[in-house]
Amino acid sequence: MLIGFVGDVHGRVFHMLAALATWQRRSGRKLDLIAQVGDMGAYPDSERMDAATRSYMSLDPSEGDFARLLRPDAATAAHLTTLQREFLSPIHFIHGNHDDVDWLRSLPPGRDVDPAGFLRYMPGGSVLDISGVQVAFLGGEDQPGTTDDIDNHAFDALMHLEPGSVDVLVTHDAPYGLASGRDGRPQGSKRISALLARLQPAFHIAGHYHHLNGPRQEGMTTSLALSSLVASARWQPDATGLQPGCIAVLDPVAGQLTPVVAAWLSDFPIPVDFETWFEQQSR
Repeated sequence: MLIGFVGDVHGRVFHMLAALATWQRRSGRKLDLIAQVGDMGAYPDSERMDAATRSYMSLDPSEGDFARLLRPDAATAAHLTTLQREFLSPIHFIHGNHDDVDWLRSLPPGRDVDPAGFLRYMPGGSVLDISGVQVAFLGGEDQPGTTDDIDNHAFDALMHLEPGSVDVLVTHDAPYGLASGRDGRPQGSKRISALLARLQPAFHIAGHYHHLNGPRQEGMTTSLALSSLVASARWQPDATGLQPGCIAVLDPVAGQLTPVVAAWLSDFPIPVDFETWFEQQSR
């Protein structure tokens, strides 16, 4: 069994689908579950975007592709339906600090978000059993008093689980002390650190900070923070391709968590023209 993980997407859902399909085709293996660590860029339309996302989208229009996935034209819908057959399950994602949290929470639980069936939102506190492996989810940034904050009820629900009852924990924010920010202050969440100390999962995957960090040990847990899928056009305008470490693959039976850093990521054409990519791959 293999579980795949994807870093912050920030709306570039077609980049994500192309990257995951490419990994599966190159490796000759299928991912039994795919989890995404938040900042999917899940806005049903541009009017609901936060100011930061709208500003970044002016530099990179693909940050608005989530809405196009919800309402694809006929040709794109046909390509998506064909591509979806290559995936064993929907991509289960949590919210970050650049998602429409109110809209996500209004969705019917357990239902796919998009018509092709690629995406499924996982509310905080959810625990998914995948062939006996318990995967828990907790979205949000540790910013009390904001809409994007970690949900206290979801956090408390996970904190009340027995140590060892969760095998894999997926969060948006990362453990406290992960790194230092531009101002020199420690980055990360003390609540995530407390949750890891309580649950003692074998593996923990996070995002939010956009740079690959780990795998490293956090007590009993192997913890990994993923790169974002694509470097910011504002802060790294000369970056090309997908970022190494934007995808990771876990073999829970073998106990191996491996960031994907292969050369094809850096060579991946950015921006992705999904229709052209699909037709080239289908030849």
